[in-house]
Amino acid sequence: AEDMMGIKENVNSAREKFKFARKVPQFKDWNISKIYRFLPYFKYEEIPKDQVVLRNGHTSNYIYIVLRGTLKIFDTTTGKTKSLLTDTNMFGYSALFSRYRHASSEKRKLAIEPYDIISVGPCSLYIIRKTHASLNFPDDTIESIRNLCDRKQQFYEESGGVDSNTY
Repeated sequence: AEDMMGIKENVNSAREKFKFARKVPQFKDWNISKIYRFLPYFKYEEIPKDQVVLRNGHTSNYIYIVLRGTLKIFDTTTGKTKSLLTDTNMFGYSALFSRYRHASSEKRKLAIEPYDIISVGPCSLYIIRKTHASLNFPDDTIESIRNLCDRKQQFYEESGGVDSNTY
């Protein structure tokens, strides 16, 4: 990947991944060695404009972290964009909850993506396979992600507004 000055950066180097991971809110409480141990699971991927990365009703096999670019959270029932995902935002949370498939309907709902996630322009992402994420994410991280999803959902239902910070 090249930045605006045309300087090549190595998106696969541990150093670049580490610098990026330190900016991701979900990793802020992780110690340095834990982050470094987790970095090999970050796989770099470029996504073209208008690509559906996650589809409403599906369960994700990956956690995605936006390195660069913007994606929209699109509600297929209303035809409206709910929110935007930008640098350091994480999505694909259903991957963390897919183990609940045979659980109560409340937990099962968490295992299904409620919206389409579509790239607005070209994007670069780090993707992490769900098995690596659920093994490495401590329970409190998973719990905070779940609460974030619940709050986000509530916010949309109450206000019908757009919150571009987190999903």
